[in-house]
Amino acid sequence: MARSGDCFNYPAPHYYLGRLYLQLGNLLGAQESFHILTKRFADSYYAKMARLRLKELNKHEFKTESISQKPNTTKKYKRN
Repeated sequence: MARSGDCFNYPAPHYYLGRLYLQLGNLLGAQESFHILTKRFADSYYAKMARLRLKELNKHEFKTESISQKPNTTKKYKRN
């Protein structure tokens, strides 16, 4: 997570860092990047996009919790 330097002073790097974290499967890192972006650059285009991503993440977490509570119903096949 960038904490200083030129990249820290602009909204776009925070947004793309969050996107990168999503691609890597690091949901907490993505959330942190998007939250920082929405707080520091609340009126920017990237903050608007980050808020949309955060909504998607919240939906994803809900689905993940729901799926993890269901019993495993996958079929097992025997090899011949």
